[in-house]
Amino acid sequence: MPDKKNYWTQQRPDGKWESKREGASRASKVTNTQADAWTHSRQKPKAKPF
Repeated sequence: MPDKKNYWTQQRPDGKWESKREGASRASKVTNTQADAWTHSRQKPKAKPF
């Protein structure tokens, strides 16, 4: 079972970068730079649920 707290940053075939939750089929955010994707991946697990 994937850990929903883990986020992955990877480059897409179109050259953009995506932040994706472990086990997800879609990216949670697509950015132009790797640094922006890393920032999103680091901040996302810290978000508090409603």
